This record gives sequence, C-alpha cells and structure tokens, in this order.
Amino acid sequence: MSTSRRTQHLMMAGMWRSLLATLLVTSAAARVFEPTLLFNLDLGDMSSAVTYVPDFNLPPERASWNTTFSETPSSYVEGMVGKGSALHNSYMVSKFRFTPVVGRFNFVGSGFVVRGSVTGDWTPASSDVNPLLPWVCTVNNYVLRLTPPTNDILVQNSTLPFGYQKIWMALEFGSWSLGAVTIMTGMVAEATSIDNVPTRVESVASKGKINPFFTHKGKWTVSDHIGGVGGQDRIAYDHAVGSSNTGAELSVTLPPRTSYIIINGTTGPTYDKLYINISPAPPLNPASFAWVTTRNKWVSDSIVYAMPLDPRVVYNLSMAPALNSSVALHSITLYSGVGIGKNNATAFDGFGTVGIVC
Repeated sequence: MSTSRRTQHLMMAGMWRSLLATLLVTSAAARVFEPTLLFNLDLGDMSSAVTYVPDFNLPPERASWNTTFSETPSSYVEGMVGKGSALHNSYMVSKFRFTPVVGRFNFVGSGFVVRGSVTGDWTPASSDVNPLLPWVCTVNNYVLRLTPPTNDILVQNSTLPFGYQKIWMALEFGSWSLGAVTIMTGMVAEATSIDNVPTRVESVASKGKINPFFTHKGKWTVSDHIGGVGGQDRIAYDHAVGSSNTGAELSVTLPPRTSYIIINGTTGPTYDKLYINISPAPPLNPASFAWVTTRNKWVSDSIVYAMPLDPRVVYNLSMAPALNSSVALHSITLYSGVGIGKNNATAFDGFGTVGIVC
C-alpha cells in the first residue's frame, strides 16, 4: 500500500474514532439529562409560573380573572395579602365569544394535576358525538379528551414522556375556577427520595440588605414584611423590589453540581413582568430565558420558575424587571443531587436538606 493511501486510511480511521467518541459523549450526556429521581412539585395556587389571560381584575364585561381566598374578606385595600386557599375565577357569557379565557403553563416533567371546577353545558364525548364542553385543554398542541371534574381535580395526566410540556386551558362558555397546580418533574440525583437531596435556600434580601450571594445592579428596595393594610397585621417576609426605571438586576453564578432550581417571587397589584435568564440553556428547555407575569390584585409569595439543570454544567442566572415594570423577589432554592457523600450532606458549598415538595 502506498504511503499516501496508508495515510488516507489512517486519517479516515481517526475521523471514525473521533466521530465514535463524539457519539459516545453525546449519548452519555443524553443519559445524564434523563432524570434519575422523579418527584411531585406543588406550584401552589398563586404560582406566577401559570399565566392567566386576559389580565386579572379587568371590568366584568371583559370576562377577566378574579382571585378569591378562603380566609380573606371580600373587602379589599391595595396591598392586602391573600390568606388561605386561592381560586382564580372567570366566566364566559357566550359560547360564541372569539377570545376565550385562558390559563396556561409550561414545565419540564412527565405529568401534571390542575385542581378546580367548571360549570356549563356538558355533553359526554363518544365515537359518534362531538363533545360539547365548556372548556378545552391541550398538551403540546394536542387536545385532551376530557371528563367532568371529580374530587376537585379539573384535569390530570401522568403518562407524558419526560420533557418540555406546554399546557393550555381555555374556557369557551360557562364559568370555572382554577386552584393549585402540581407538576411531576425530576432531576439527576444520587438520592432515592427528594427529602434526602441536599438543598440550599438563598434569600434575596435579609436584615435590610441584598444577600451578597447575588450581584445586584440598579436600585433595589428591601422590605421585611408584606401586608399591614386594610386591618391586616404585617406578615414577616423578606423581599426586594426593583424597577426597570432604575436598572435593577440580580445575577449569580450557581454553585457546581446544581440539579434543580426554584425561584420564589411576590405577586401584587404594582408588579408586572419578570425576566429570567439561565445561561447556558437548561437541558430539555427550548430557551434560556422566560418572561413571568407577577401582577395580581393580591400580594402573595409565588413560585415563579422551576427547572431541572445538568449538574455537570455551571450556570449563570440573571433576573430583572421587564421594560416599564417592577418586580419583587424573595428567594431561590437549589438542589444538588450528585457528588455529595451520604455522611456529608451539609458540608458541600452550603447545601443542606429541606422539604418543600410533595
């Protein structure tokens, strides 16, 4: 064999070895992205991760959303805190309305439960009768076949392949109430229970100052309470309020081996859109950024973002109010699922254990 041909064969062999190595690395990475620990995360009934359209508290003829609480009187003063279980209520005066009332949310996981109720004409679906339903639900643009709600469960699905899910619910006529949302999600972890995953909680503000864990820009106003109006007592709750008009922004490089992140903010009548960016983009998530609407008539703590991360990657997180917006941020919770010894759960980068999931 000539030298040139032997060289060509060696180059081809090298290319194939390189390609095989790349495929093996890619395959290994794909396996890492598959969760090893599945768990239910209760987003609650005031999560800003759920978007409601049209906006809250518009005039009745606009058929917007109204939030009620089980332990809060109907009399209202701006800045009041909602207490007890929340329901987001709306109605449609005509089945021929072109703009339905919508609730929607996206998440990474394999299932979900939405609690609530719906009233209106209901003709059961069958093979030869088109269903006449007061509402519709789609998962990743596919229409679900619905049945009347039972045990306060409006809709649920636990058979989705683990990945990025888009849930869209629309009321077409009648009335409905949406309550708590639970997602079935997961992370890469060595533990067999979410209760045993080392967890780190970082408050955005404490003792009148921004937590030095975060790098902050612009002006942030720190407060240690919410409420205290309309006859309500103050409720201890550290948070920081920032406005786009002052260039407010928070950023942080997340600790190594972070497997999951939860961000808590605050809803309220003076707050609006929050911009969240995680770079590089989390696995299974189509974008590195998210826009979250935190506006509501009532003030409340709220999960605004929850996402599994690749523990092999170091991520940069930034949060800021959108243009002409103000937002309030409370804390971030970080789960470190790998690389922690069983007898050293609290000694690595400040990770300990807490229980906030169901």
